[in-house]
Amino acid sequence: MNTAPPPYDKLPIVKELGYPVSWESTNIDHNWLPKSSKKIVSKIASAIEQAAMDPDFIKFTQERDARLDYIAPEKIILTMDQRLEVVKEIIAKAGLLKEVN
Repeated sequence: MNTAPPPYDKLPIVKELGYPVSWESTNIDHNWLPKSSKKIVSKIASAIEQAAMDPDFIKFTQERDARLDYIAPEKIILTMDQRLEVVKEIIAKAGLLKEVN
């Protein structure tokens, strides 16, 4: 169900179009992390997980029509790969993708 504010509420969401994923703008850049950063990643992931469960933060996101979708670190690569495949399929169907890897 699309709960976006007008006029975006009139657009179908990708699940309504039959694709098995959904997403908001996801900004992930792991290239800035040192190779030996597991302790840092663990602390950041823990803080993000806590924030995602905080009632004030949940209220903040709901008031802005943002979807809160915490993805655990061990699932992020698989989730992003799945989203990439769906985006490639959509772009290919639109005739905008020159080649699919």
